[in-house]
Amino acid sequence: MARVKLALGNPNAALELLTPCRDHIQCAGLYWCARVRVATTNHQAAATVQEALQTSAMPAHVIEEWRMITSGLITAGWHDEARAWLLALGPWANGLSLEPYWNGTQKARDLRDGGLDALTARAVLHPAPFFQTKAKQLNRQITQTWLQGLPPRPNPWPGPRRRWLLCGDRGLPQCWLYRVQQKQEQLQALGGEAQLLERQELQQLDDSTSLAARLQGVEGLLIQRLKAEASVIELIAEARRQGIPVVVDLDDLLFDPEHAPPPLANYAGSITPEQHRRFQATQPQLEATLAAADLLLFSTAEIAERWQRYRRARDIPSVPVQLWPNLIPAPLQAAWRQPQIRQLRQRSGRLRLVVASASTPHLLAWHQQLVPALVELMQQHPRLQLDLLGSVPLAAPLEPFRQRIRCRGHSDFSTYLQRLAEADIGLMVLEPGPFTDAKSPNRWMECSLMGLATVLSPIRSCTDLLEHGVHTRFASQPQDWVEQINKLLRHPRQRLQLVQQAQQLAWQQLRQEHAAALWAPLLQAQTSAPRRVLLVSEQISGAPLDPPDRLGRDLLRNLLQPPHQAVDWMVLGPPDQQSITAIGPTRHCWIAPAPDLNEPVKDWLMTHPPALIHLLGAGPLASTVATVARSLQIPTLLHLNGNAALAANSLLQTVTACLSASPELLQYAEAAGARVHPPLVLPWQPRSRHQQQPRDQPHVLCLADGHWSSGLLTLQEALQRNEAPAVRLTVLLGSPKTPRPQPQHWGGQCCGLVRAGH
Repeated sequence: MARVKLALGNPNAALELLTPCRDHIQCAGLYWCARVRVATTNHQAAATVQEALQTSAMPAHVIEEWRMITSGLITAGWHDEARAWLLALGPWANGLSLEPYWNGTQKARDLRDGGLDALTARAVLHPAPFFQTKAKQLNRQITQTWLQGLPPRPNPWPGPRRRWLLCGDRGLPQCWLYRVQQKQEQLQALGGEAQLLERQELQQLDDSTSLAARLQGVEGLLIQRLKAEASVIELIAEARRQGIPVVVDLDDLLFDPEHAPPPLANYAGSITPEQHRRFQATQPQLEATLAAADLLLFSTAEIAERWQRYRRARDIPSVPVQLWPNLIPAPLQAAWRQPQIRQLRQRSGRLRLVVASASTPHLLAWHQQLVPALVELMQQHPRLQLDLLGSVPLAAPLEPFRQRIRCRGHSDFSTYLQRLAEADIGLMVLEPGPFTDAKSPNRWMECSLMGLATVLSPIRSCTDLLEHGVHTRFASQPQDWVEQINKLLRHPRQRLQLVQQAQQLAWQQLRQEHAAALWAPLLQAQTSAPRRVLLVSEQISGAPLDPPDRLGRDLLRNLLQPPHQAVDWMVLGPPDQQSITAIGPTRHCWIAPAPDLNEPVKDWLMTHPPALIHLLGAGPLASTVATVARSLQIPTLLHLNGNAALAANSLLQTVTACLSASPELLQYAEAAGARVHPPLVLPWQPRSRHQQQPRDQPHVLCLADGHWSSGLLTLQEALQRNEAPAVRLTVLLGSPKTPRPQPQHWGGQCCGLVRAGH
């Protein structure tokens, strides 16, 4: 019995049982284990360990528990606390990894997927509230560091958003079905596109290059119920860099520490106390995901209201919130059945009840409320049948009726629906309180559409939607359950009418046609498509002085000003972190180098047709884009940044027009057969001659990689024609590989050329 109390997280009760027999060799280990667990401070726990080891020989499993606690304290970086345990263990600490103890704690940036979860779990192996509080503070500190490192929220792109990436955890089948897969089906029905990304697959995309490729072409990102971990934060960061809105979806009250997780007792022994403490200590991770969202979707009003209260209390910035109820999934819509009275069953008394649950936080209510009621009902009705589906265990009081009970465990959704259809009355029992009030009425919807009458616990999502005696029956105490179930067993006509009314309400309130209204704010289908502009680079150097890069950033900055235009940036080569950072926030297209670039370029231009293309330089990608764009009748502009573009005669003749600030470059291009735009005017003006000029004021012009940019050529021409004010000019050459330059004279003025780094 003491072992049971310890397993259920009640060391005080275990200690009461063990104290009378503490000197028994069979009880000594459990006694000292309980003594250590009831300690409320670190010093008290470590002192108890030392006393235990000096008093008698301890079982290996008890010593291993204390070693694990010590290791967790070391990993968490709590060296003062760990030192007390190391001293208490003495030689029994041999073999523990002390590297983190001497090297310091892990940094937030070093924690890979699962790292923060594991770190927090090891920190709460001891049940003292002191460790629980400290572990939660550590978790919050790390997640806040992650949030602070995110790029700024981008301004939302104008126009429709039809291509979405939906990310969730397939290990949570009900969440995946109702909140991820269902949204994919809805998007496809509305003419959109949706890719699915599972949590395990996301964890394997361990760098920005892979994430950038995964988000290519995506216009919206939805994250369902994922706690903040390294891969989730990196995904959000990459989405922000590409200007993709981040939507976070949640269908349970998991962020509020006052009500989640439910008390350990509610799980009725189905999880360990250590797991329960880990749930509590890792709550800041889910809060961080919610705080990083641009829009929040909640399945019930209870979750939405409690989030707003929690957000204000925690001073979390406000973002829009949208209610998004679970609608009828496609498999249920295909399998639904008209209600009927099974006359043979009714006359013989062989009606079948079914209880189903996909999780275990409600087992206490099962044992305390429904099991006593079912025992009484099985006694009253000698032929009554019972099915237990999912996580519902066969309770000991029901053992005498085992021959009439089927325990069928978990199954896929289609099989689950078939098993529901074999019953006549569906039962759903939940503890009262905010956590269950936030639940969706999925079980009612599933049972009703499969032709079953229902008796339910009166949680808010059900009482808001359903009327007692019309669409279902509510029960909250064992005798209530007996009474309400008996009414359905004994009155088949009323049972049939209740199911008919329930089905009518389900089709009215939860049919898939409501998805269009839910998706409308996200898809923005009614907004006019923005003017899309494509920037094309042969490469992204990331150097601040590189002429094509600088030109692209200037164009991007102007295009993002009102009226906003959507900007894509096409680059030849694989993505890397430096390039990704340099060209954000845009939608990226990375073209892999290949002998023939026509196919990938044509695919992109046809899928994402721009109104205008800016070629930032000459090269194989620019030539291919110009050729394909001409066949698709998309105008292209070639920016002449230097003499290199003049050598590509075929490119000059393919593009719609050439742009430059240099009349000389434009003359060369026009002579080669290109259409040219009048020279661009530089955005500077000389000072008034009447304004006092500072003496020896230098004008420094920076030039990337030692190439003669169009802007520098224009200035050189102006100086040679004596059209610019007198200056002392210094030109900074961006590439340290450029040979040491010699001073030059432009229009009688000395121009000093300086290499970067000198």
